[in-house]
Amino acid sequence: MVIEQFGKQKVYFDNLSDGKIKTVFKQMKGRKALVVCSKGNRARIGDCLNQCGQNKVWFSDFSSNPVYEDIKKAVALFLNEQCDSIISLGGGSAIDVAKCVKAFCNMDEKPEYTKQQISPNAIEHLAIPTTAGTGSESTHFAVLYEKGRKKSISDPSLLPDYVWLNPAFIKTLPSYQKKCTMLDALCQAIESFWSVRATDESKKYASSAITGILRYAEPYLEECTDKPAEADILWAANLAGRAIDITQTTAAHAMSYKLTSNYNIPHGQAVAVCLPGVWKFLISNTEKCTDVRGREYLEGMLRQLTRLFGVESNEDAVKALEAFYQSVSMEKEAVVAKEDLEELARSVDMQRLGNFPVKIETKDIYEIYAGLTQENAGNDAEYIYWYTASRMAAVREERYNILKVMPQMAVCFQDKKRRMRHGAFLNA
Repeated sequence: MVIEQFGKQKVYFDNLSDGKIKTVFKQMKGRKALVVCSKGNRARIGDCLNQCGQNKVWFSDFSSNPVYEDIKKAVALFLNEQCDSIISLGGGSAIDVAKCVKAFCNMDEKPEYTKQQISPNAIEHLAIPTTAGTGSESTHFAVLYEKGRKKSISDPSLLPDYVWLNPAFIKTLPSYQKKCTMLDALCQAIESFWSVRATDESKKYASSAITGILRYAEPYLEECTDKPAEADILWAANLAGRAIDITQTTAAHAMSYKLTSNYNIPHGQAVAVCLPGVWKFLISNTEKCTDVRGREYLEGMLRQLTRLFGVESNEDAVKALEAFYQSVSMEKEAVVAKEDLEELARSVDMQRLGNFPVKIETKDIYEIYAGLTQENAGNDAEYIYWYTASRMAAVREERYNILKVMPQMAVCFQDKKRRMRHGAFLNA
Protein backbone atom coordinates (compact mmCIF):
# COMPACT_ATOMS: atom_id res chain seq x y z
CA MET A 1 0.00 0.00 0.00
CA VAL A 2 1.42 3.37 -1.05
CA ILE A 3 0.53 6.22 1.29
CA GLU A 4 1.15 9.86 0.39
CA GLN A 5 0.51 12.86 2.61
CA PHE A 6 -0.51 16.11 0.92
CA GLY A 7 -1.04 18.64 3.67
CA LYS A 8 -3.92 17.37 5.77
CA GLN A 9 -4.94 14.81 3.11
CA LYS A 10 -3.76 11.20 3.23
CA VAL A 11 -3.81 9.32 -0.09
CA TYR A 12 -3.85 5.52 -0.30
CA PHE A 13 -2.79 4.27 -3.71
CA ASP A 14 -3.14 0.55 -4.40
CA ASN A 15 -5.34 -2.29 -5.56
CA LEU A 16 -6.08 -2.85 -1.90
CA SER A 17 -7.28 -6.18 -0.57
CA ASP A 18 -10.22 -6.22 1.81
CA GLY A 19 -7.81 -6.59 4.70
CA LYS A 20 -5.84 -3.50 3.73
CA ILE A 21 -8.81 -1.31 2.94
CA LYS A 22 -10.25 -2.05 6.36
CA THR A 23 -7.31 -0.13 7.79
CA VAL A 24 -8.33 2.84 5.64
CA PHE A 25 -11.92 2.78 6.89
CA LYS A 26 -10.73 2.38 10.47
CA GLN A 27 -8.66 5.57 10.12
CA MET A 28 -11.92 7.47 10.22
CA LYS A 29 -13.03 8.52 13.67
CA GLY A 30 -16.76 8.67 12.95
CA ARG A 31 -19.25 6.11 14.21
CA LYS A 32 -21.73 6.35 11.33
CA ALA A 33 -20.99 7.33 7.73
CA LEU A 34 -23.15 8.76 5.00
CA VAL A 35 -22.02 6.85 1.90
CA VAL A 36 -22.63 8.85 -1.28
CA CYS A 37 -22.58 6.69 -4.40
CA SER A 38 -24.80 5.35 -7.16
CA LYS A 39 -26.78 2.19 -6.42
CA GLY A 40 -24.59 0.34 -8.90
CA ASN A 41 -21.46 1.19 -6.94
CA ARG A 42 -22.68 -0.01 -3.55
CA ALA A 43 -21.42 -3.56 -4.07
CA ARG A 44 -17.86 -2.33 -4.51
CA ILE A 45 -17.44 -1.45 -0.84
CA GLY A 46 -20.60 -2.65 0.88
CA ASP A 47 -19.25 -6.03 2.04
CA CYS A 48 -16.01 -4.51 3.24
CA LEU A 49 -17.85 -1.85 5.24
CA ASN A 50 -19.97 -4.56 6.82
CA GLN A 51 -16.95 -6.71 7.68
CA CYS A 52 -15.16 -3.89 9.44
CA GLY A 53 -18.27 -2.96 11.40
CA GLN A 54 -18.77 0.43 9.77
CA ASN A 55 -22.25 1.80 10.48
CA LYS A 56 -23.55 3.48 7.36
CA VAL A 57 -26.50 4.92 5.49
CA TRP A 58 -26.53 5.05 1.69
CA PHE A 59 -27.39 8.11 -0.40
CA SER A 60 -27.83 7.56 -4.13
CA ASP A 61 -30.60 9.99 -5.03
CA PHE A 62 -28.58 12.49 -7.08
CA SER A 63 -28.12 13.28 -10.76
CA SER A 64 -24.96 13.28 -12.85
CA ASN A 65 -24.96 17.07 -12.54
CA PRO A 66 -26.10 17.46 -8.91
CA VAL A 67 -28.79 20.04 -8.31
CA TYR A 68 -29.52 21.97 -5.14
CA GLU A 69 -32.54 19.78 -4.35
CA ASP A 70 -30.28 16.67 -4.41
CA ILE A 71 -27.96 18.31 -1.91
CA LYS A 72 -30.82 19.27 0.42
CA LYS A 73 -31.98 15.63 0.51
CA ALA A 74 -28.45 14.44 1.29
CA VAL A 75 -28.03 16.97 4.09
CA ALA A 76 -31.39 16.03 5.59
CA LEU A 77 -30.46 12.33 5.54
CA PHE A 78 -27.07 13.06 7.11
CA LEU A 79 -28.73 14.98 9.96
CA ASN A 80 -31.73 12.69 10.48
CA GLU A 81 -29.51 9.60 10.66
CA GLN A 82 -27.07 11.39 12.97
CA CYS A 83 -24.09 10.64 10.72
CA ASP A 84 -20.69 12.00 11.69
CA SER A 85 -18.52 11.11 8.67
CA ILE A 86 -18.84 10.85 4.89
CA ILE A 87 -17.61 8.35 2.29
CA SER A 88 -17.99 9.18 -1.40
CA LEU A 89 -17.53 6.60 -4.14
CA GLY A 90 -17.89 7.55 -7.79
CA GLY A 91 -17.01 10.29 -10.23
CA GLY A 92 -16.95 14.01 -9.62
CA SER A 93 -20.69 14.18 -8.97
CA ALA A 94 -20.65 11.82 -5.97
CA ILE A 95 -17.59 13.50 -4.50
CA ASP A 96 -19.09 16.97 -5.02
CA VAL A 97 -22.33 15.93 -3.30
CA ALA A 98 -20.29 14.71 -0.34
CA LYS A 99 -18.36 17.99 -0.18
CA CYS A 100 -21.61 19.94 -0.23
CA VAL A 101 -23.00 17.86 2.63
CA LYS A 102 -19.87 18.60 4.66
CA ALA A 103 -20.16 22.31 3.84
CA PHE A 104 -23.90 22.67 4.55
CA CYS A 105 -24.64 20.22 7.37
CA ASN A 106 -24.04 22.77 10.14
CA MET A 107 -25.97 25.60 8.45
CA ASP A 108 -29.52 26.77 9.00
CA GLU A 109 -32.01 25.44 6.46
CA LYS A 110 -32.93 29.00 5.46
CA PRO A 111 -31.79 31.04 3.67
CA GLU A 112 -30.43 28.80 0.93
CA TYR A 113 -27.21 27.02 1.88
CA THR A 114 -25.42 28.65 -1.05
CA LYS A 115 -26.08 32.08 0.44
CA GLN A 116 -24.49 31.25 3.79
CA GLN A 117 -20.87 31.33 4.88
CA ILE A 118 -19.14 27.95 5.10
CA SER A 119 -18.02 27.20 8.63
CA PRO A 120 -15.26 24.53 8.77
CA ASN A 121 -16.07 21.43 10.79
CA ALA A 122 -14.35 18.23 11.88
CA ILE A 123 -16.50 15.84 9.81
CA GLU A 124 -14.13 13.47 8.01
CA HIS A 125 -14.52 12.63 4.34
CA LEU A 126 -13.03 9.66 2.48
CA ALA A 127 -13.20 10.10 -1.32
CA ILE A 128 -12.89 7.07 -3.61
CA PRO A 129 -12.86 8.10 -7.30
CA THR A 130 -14.09 5.59 -9.87
CA THR A 131 -13.10 7.71 -12.87
CA ALA A 132 -9.75 9.17 -13.85
CA GLY A 133 -10.39 12.74 -14.86
CA THR A 134 -12.36 15.06 -12.62
CA GLY A 135 -9.68 15.35 -9.92
CA SER A 136 -12.44 16.24 -7.46
CA GLU A 137 -10.79 14.14 -4.77
CA SER A 138 -7.86 16.59 -4.90
CA THR A 139 -9.69 19.90 -4.71
CA HIS A 140 -11.32 22.10 -2.09
CA PHE A 141 -14.27 23.18 -4.24
CA ALA A 142 -17.48 21.58 -5.50
CA VAL A 143 -20.04 22.24 -8.21
CA LEU A 144 -23.82 22.13 -8.05
CA TYR A 145 -26.69 23.55 -10.10
CA GLU A 146 -29.25 25.85 -8.54
CA LYS A 147 -32.25 27.01 -10.58
CA GLY A 148 -30.48 25.90 -13.72
CA ARG A 149 -27.30 27.87 -13.04
CA LYS A 150 -23.94 26.36 -12.26
CA LYS A 151 -22.59 27.37 -8.85
CA SER A 152 -19.28 26.65 -7.20
CA ILE A 153 -18.54 26.51 -3.49
CA SER A 154 -15.07 26.47 -2.04
CA ASP A 155 -13.34 26.31 1.29
CA PRO A 156 -10.03 24.75 2.35
CA SER A 157 -11.95 22.47 4.72
CA LEU A 158 -13.69 20.77 1.76
CA LEU A 159 -10.53 18.98 0.64
CA PRO A 160 -11.25 15.31 1.50
CA ASP A 161 -9.31 14.02 4.50
CA TYR A 162 -8.62 10.63 2.91
CA VAL A 163 -8.44 9.41 -0.67
CA TRP A 164 -8.32 5.83 -1.93
CA LEU A 165 -7.03 5.55 -5.50
CA ASN A 166 -7.80 2.03 -6.70
CA PRO A 167 -6.87 1.38 -10.37
CA ALA A 168 -9.23 -1.61 -10.42
CA PHE A 169 -12.19 0.75 -10.09
CA ILE A 170 -11.49 2.47 -13.43
CA LYS A 171 -10.59 -0.65 -15.39
CA THR A 172 -14.20 -1.45 -16.27
CA LEU A 173 -15.26 2.06 -17.28
CA PRO A 174 -16.97 2.30 -20.69
CA SER A 175 -14.55 3.39 -23.42
CA TYR A 176 -16.27 6.71 -24.11
CA GLN A 177 -16.27 7.64 -20.42
CA LYS A 178 -12.57 6.77 -20.18
CA LYS A 179 -11.83 9.08 -23.08
CA CYS A 180 -13.92 11.99 -21.81
CA THR A 181 -12.58 11.92 -18.26
CA MET A 182 -8.98 11.52 -19.44
CA LEU A 183 -9.38 14.52 -21.75
CA ASP A 184 -10.78 16.53 -18.84
CA ALA A 185 -7.67 15.77 -16.78
CA LEU A 186 -5.35 16.73 -19.65
CA CYS A 187 -7.19 20.02 -20.21
CA GLN A 188 -7.15 20.80 -16.49
CA ALA A 189 -3.38 20.37 -16.44
CA ILE A 190 -2.81 22.55 -19.51
CA GLU A 191 -5.07 25.34 -18.26
CA SER A 192 -3.49 25.18 -14.82
CA PHE A 193 -0.05 25.52 -16.36
CA TRP A 194 -0.82 28.93 -17.89
CA SER A 195 -3.17 30.24 -15.18
CA VAL A 196 -2.25 33.56 -13.58
CA ARG A 197 -2.41 31.67 -10.27
CA ALA A 198 0.20 29.12 -11.34
CA THR A 199 3.04 28.45 -8.91
CA ASP A 200 6.13 26.28 -9.07
CA GLU A 201 4.22 23.61 -7.16
CA SER A 202 1.15 23.68 -9.41
CA LYS A 203 3.29 23.60 -12.56
CA LYS A 204 5.13 20.56 -11.26
CA TYR A 205 1.82 18.77 -10.77
CA ALA A 206 0.49 19.97 -14.14
CA SER A 207 3.59 19.03 -16.14
CA SER A 208 3.66 15.58 -14.54
CA ALA A 209 -0.02 15.09 -15.35
CA ILE A 210 0.46 16.14 -18.98
CA THR A 211 3.46 13.86 -19.39
CA GLY A 212 1.70 10.93 -17.76
CA ILE A 213 -1.46 11.23 -19.87
CA LEU A 214 0.42 11.59 -23.14
CA ARG A 215 2.59 8.60 -22.30
CA TYR A 216 -0.03 6.20 -21.05
CA ALA A 217 -3.21 7.16 -22.92
CA GLU A 218 -2.83 4.49 -25.56
CA PRO A 219 -2.38 1.41 -23.36
CA TYR A 220 -5.04 2.77 -21.01
CA LEU A 221 -7.65 3.11 -23.74
CA GLU A 222 -6.67 -0.14 -25.42
CA GLU A 223 -6.84 -2.01 -22.10
CA CYS A 224 -3.54 -3.76 -22.78
CA THR A 225 -3.20 -6.55 -20.24
CA ASP A 226 0.58 -6.85 -20.67
CA LYS A 227 1.15 -3.17 -19.95
CA PRO A 228 -1.76 -1.99 -17.76
CA ALA A 229 -1.89 1.78 -17.48
CA GLU A 230 -4.87 2.39 -15.20
CA ALA A 231 -2.59 3.26 -12.27
CA ASP A 232 -0.60 5.75 -14.36
CA ILE A 233 -3.66 7.54 -15.70
CA LEU A 234 -5.37 7.56 -12.30
CA TRP A 235 -2.31 9.15 -10.72
CA ALA A 236 -1.96 11.67 -13.57
CA ALA A 237 -5.59 12.70 -13.13
CA ASN A 238 -5.03 13.09 -9.40
CA LEU A 239 -2.06 15.37 -10.08
CA ALA A 240 -4.12 17.43 -12.53
CA GLY A 241 -6.67 17.88 -9.76
CA ARG A 242 -3.94 19.05 -7.39
CA ALA A 243 -2.83 21.57 -9.99
CA ILE A 244 -6.27 23.14 -10.42
CA ASP A 245 -6.80 23.07 -6.66
CA ILE A 246 -4.08 25.73 -6.59
CA THR A 247 -4.84 27.60 -9.82
CA GLN A 248 -8.44 26.81 -10.85
CA THR A 249 -9.26 26.51 -14.56
CA THR A 250 -9.45 29.18 -17.26
CA ALA A 251 -11.20 30.03 -20.53
CA ALA A 252 -11.68 26.58 -22.08
CA HIS A 253 -13.54 25.29 -19.04
CA ALA A 254 -15.66 28.44 -18.89
CA MET A 255 -16.62 27.94 -22.54
CA SER A 256 -17.37 24.24 -22.16
CA TYR A 257 -20.40 24.42 -19.87
CA LYS A 258 -22.85 25.73 -22.46
CA LEU A 259 -21.71 23.10 -24.95
CA THR A 260 -22.63 20.44 -22.41
CA SER A 261 -26.02 21.94 -21.57
CA ASN A 262 -26.99 22.85 -25.17
CA TYR A 263 -25.53 19.94 -27.12
CA ASN A 264 -25.25 17.24 -24.47
CA ILE A 265 -21.51 16.97 -25.13
CA PRO A 266 -19.80 15.35 -22.12
CA HIS A 267 -17.78 17.82 -20.09
CA GLY A 268 -14.32 16.43 -20.86
CA GLN A 269 -14.94 16.39 -24.60
CA ALA A 270 -16.49 19.87 -24.51
CA VAL A 271 -13.38 21.30 -22.84
CA ALA A 272 -11.09 19.43 -25.23
CA VAL A 273 -12.70 20.92 -28.35
CA CYS A 274 -12.55 24.45 -26.89
CA LEU A 275 -8.95 24.27 -25.73
CA PRO A 276 -7.09 24.44 -29.10
CA GLY A 277 -8.85 27.67 -30.07
CA VAL A 278 -8.18 29.15 -26.64
CA TRP A 279 -4.51 28.15 -26.87
CA LYS A 280 -4.17 29.70 -30.34
CA PHE A 281 -5.69 32.93 -29.05
CA LEU A 282 -3.27 32.97 -26.13
CA ILE A 283 -0.26 32.44 -28.39
CA SER A 284 -1.34 35.29 -30.69
CA ASN A 285 -2.10 37.81 -27.95
CA THR A 286 0.74 37.72 -25.44
CA GLU A 287 0.97 41.52 -25.75
CA LYS A 288 -2.36 41.60 -23.85
CA CYS A 289 -0.79 39.83 -20.88
CA THR A 290 -2.67 40.24 -17.59
CA ASP A 291 -0.36 38.07 -15.49
CA VAL A 292 1.51 40.33 -13.06
CA ARG A 293 4.71 38.43 -13.88
CA GLY A 294 4.64 40.00 -17.33
CA ARG A 295 4.79 39.09 -20.99
CA GLU A 296 8.31 37.68 -20.83
CA TYR A 297 7.23 35.21 -18.15
CA LEU A 298 4.13 34.29 -20.15
CA GLU A 299 6.07 33.58 -23.33
CA GLY A 300 8.63 31.56 -21.39
CA MET A 301 5.86 29.52 -19.82
CA LEU A 302 4.38 28.80 -23.26
CA ARG A 303 7.78 27.52 -24.42
CA GLN A 304 7.88 25.20 -21.41
CA LEU A 305 4.43 23.91 -22.29
CA THR A 306 5.51 23.34 -25.87
CA ARG A 307 8.43 21.21 -24.72
CA LEU A 308 6.05 19.00 -22.73
CA PHE A 309 4.43 18.11 -26.05
CA GLY A 310 7.82 17.34 -27.58
CA VAL A 311 7.61 19.84 -30.43
CA GLU A 312 9.55 22.97 -31.40
CA SER A 313 6.95 25.72 -31.70
CA ASN A 314 3.84 26.91 -29.89
CA GLU A 315 1.79 26.39 -33.03
CA ASP A 316 2.94 22.78 -33.34
CA ALA A 317 2.05 22.18 -29.70
CA VAL A 318 -1.55 23.16 -30.46
CA LYS A 319 -1.51 20.88 -33.51
CA ALA A 320 -0.15 18.08 -31.36
CA LEU A 321 -3.04 18.55 -28.93
CA GLU A 322 -5.51 18.45 -31.83
CA ALA A 323 -3.79 15.35 -33.15
CA PHE A 324 -3.97 13.69 -29.76
CA TYR A 325 -7.70 14.43 -29.58
CA GLN A 326 -8.20 13.03 -33.07
CA SER A 327 -6.25 9.88 -32.24
CA VAL A 328 -8.52 9.21 -29.27
CA SER A 329 -11.36 8.66 -31.78
CA MET A 330 -14.33 10.12 -29.94
CA GLU A 331 -17.59 8.35 -30.69
CA LYS A 332 -19.60 11.57 -30.73
CA GLU A 333 -18.90 14.56 -32.95
CA ALA A 334 -18.60 17.92 -31.19
CA VAL A 335 -19.62 20.75 -33.52
CA VAL A 336 -21.79 23.80 -32.96
CA ALA A 337 -24.42 25.45 -35.14
CA LYS A 338 -23.62 28.87 -36.63
CA GLU A 339 -26.95 30.23 -35.45
CA ASP A 340 -25.97 29.47 -31.84
CA LEU A 341 -22.69 31.39 -31.83
CA GLU A 342 -24.02 34.61 -30.31
CA GLU A 343 -25.87 32.78 -27.55
CA LEU A 344 -22.79 30.70 -26.75
CA ALA A 345 -20.52 33.74 -26.59
CA ARG A 346 -22.93 35.64 -24.35
CA SER A 347 -23.29 32.64 -22.03
CA VAL A 348 -19.67 32.71 -20.86
CA ASP A 349 -19.32 34.44 -17.52
CA MET A 350 -16.47 36.87 -18.21
CA GLN A 351 -15.72 37.11 -14.49
CA ARG A 352 -14.75 33.43 -14.58
CA LEU A 353 -11.98 34.29 -17.04
CA GLY A 354 -9.91 36.14 -14.46
CA ASN A 355 -7.37 33.28 -14.35
CA PHE A 356 -6.69 33.48 -18.08
CA PRO A 357 -3.31 35.20 -18.64
CA VAL A 358 -4.33 37.56 -21.48
CA LYS A 359 -7.28 39.90 -21.91
CA ILE A 360 -10.12 38.16 -23.72
CA GLU A 361 -13.47 39.65 -24.70
CA THR A 362 -16.84 38.34 -25.78
CA LYS A 363 -16.02 38.94 -29.46
CA ASP A 364 -12.93 36.75 -29.05
CA ILE A 365 -15.00 34.02 -27.41
CA TYR A 366 -17.37 34.22 -30.39
CA GLU A 367 -14.50 33.65 -32.84
CA ILE A 368 -13.21 30.67 -30.87
CA TYR A 369 -16.68 29.10 -30.87
CA ALA A 370 -16.90 29.79 -34.61
CA GLY A 371 -13.93 27.47 -35.04
CA LEU A 372 -16.14 24.64 -33.81
CA THR A 373 -18.71 24.91 -36.61
CA GLN A 374 -18.85 22.16 -39.20
CA GLU A 375 -17.27 24.26 -41.94
CA ASN A 376 -14.19 24.97 -39.81
CA ALA A 377 -13.64 21.44 -38.53
CA GLY A 378 -10.58 19.52 -39.64
CA ASN A 379 -8.33 22.40 -40.69
CA ASP A 380 -5.28 20.46 -39.48
CA ALA A 381 -6.33 17.17 -41.01
CA GLU A 382 -3.01 16.60 -42.81
CA TYR A 383 -0.96 17.00 -39.62
CA ILE A 384 -3.42 14.89 -37.67
CA TYR A 385 -3.35 12.15 -40.31
CA TRP A 386 0.45 12.02 -40.19
CA TYR A 387 0.49 11.94 -36.42
CA THR A 388 -2.17 9.26 -36.09
CA ALA A 389 -0.64 7.10 -38.83
CA SER A 390 2.81 7.23 -37.24
CA ARG A 391 1.41 6.15 -33.88
CA MET A 392 -0.60 3.32 -35.38
CA ALA A 393 2.44 2.06 -37.28
CA ALA A 394 4.32 1.78 -34.00
CA VAL A 395 1.44 -0.04 -32.37
CA ARG A 396 1.18 -2.56 -35.22
CA GLU A 397 4.77 -3.69 -34.79
CA GLU A 398 4.74 -7.24 -33.46
CA ARG A 399 7.63 -6.65 -31.08
CA TYR A 400 8.78 -3.26 -29.87
CA ASN A 401 10.43 -1.61 -26.90
CA ILE A 402 9.42 1.97 -27.54
CA LEU A 403 5.91 3.19 -28.13
CA LYS A 404 5.87 6.64 -29.69
CA VAL A 405 3.21 8.76 -28.11
CA MET A 406 4.17 12.26 -29.19
CA PRO A 407 6.94 13.45 -31.52
CA GLN A 408 10.26 13.24 -29.67
CA MET A 409 8.62 11.63 -26.60
CA ALA A 410 8.72 7.93 -25.84
CA VAL A 411 8.16 5.49 -23.04
CA CYS A 412 9.49 1.99 -22.65
CA PHE A 413 7.04 -0.84 -22.11
CA GLN A 414 9.60 -3.64 -22.33
CA ASP A 415 8.92 -4.88 -18.81
CA LYS A 416 5.59 -6.62 -19.09
CA LYS A 417 5.50 -7.17 -15.35
CA ARG A 418 5.88 -3.48 -14.61
CA ARG A 419 4.31 -2.70 -11.28
CA MET A 420 2.47 0.55 -10.82
CA ARG A 421 4.75 3.25 -9.54
CA HIS A 422 2.78 6.25 -8.39
CA GLY A 423 5.70 8.61 -8.79
CA ALA A 424 7.17 7.18 -11.98
CA PHE A 425 6.74 10.42 -13.92
CA LEU A 426 6.51 12.94 -11.10
CA ASN A 427 9.78 14.60 -12.07
CA ALA A 428 9.68 13.78 -15.77
